[in-house]
Amino acid sequence: MATPEVPPGRLLATLLERARRSPGQEICGLLVRDGDGAWHHWPVTNAHESPERAFLMEPGEQIAAFRALRERAWTLAAIYHSHPEGEAIPSATDAAEAAWETLHLLVAPRAAAPVRGWWWDGGRFTEVALPPPDGDSMPGR
Repeated sequence: MATPEVPPGRLLATLLERARRSPGQEICGLLVRDGDGAWHHWPVTNAHESPERAFLMEPGEQIAAFRALRERAWTLAAIYHSHPEGEAIPSATDAAEAAWETLHLLVAPRAAAPVRGWWWDGGRFTEVALPPPDGDSMPGR
C-alpha cells in the first residue's frame, strides 16, 4: 500500500463536530483535493432508511459530487461516515460495501479515538495514522 496523504487535523475536527451535531444518526460525505492540493469537505445526505445504524449517500448528491469533481479536475481523497454509538473501526458491512480503493475515515464521537483512517485496498482495511482532530495540525501538504 502506498502511504495515502491524510487530511489536516482541522478538517478532521470539522467531521467530528458534524457527527456531534447529528447524535444517533450516521453522517457521510467526501473529502476532496483541488488542483492546488487544498482539502475540501463535501458533505452528502445520508439517505438510508435506518440512518441511526447505516449510511447510504443520497444518490443524486453523490452523482453531482463526482460530476463536479470531474469538471473541476479535483480528486477524491477520502470517504467518511460515522458510527454514532460505536468505535471508529470498519464494520463487516463497511467492508462488504466498500467500493473505492481510497482512504475511509470513520468518525465515532463517543470513542476514545473519535476519528480513525482506514485504507481499503479492494480486499481489506488497513489502519492509517491520522493527526489529532484539532485546528493545529496540517499534514498532507
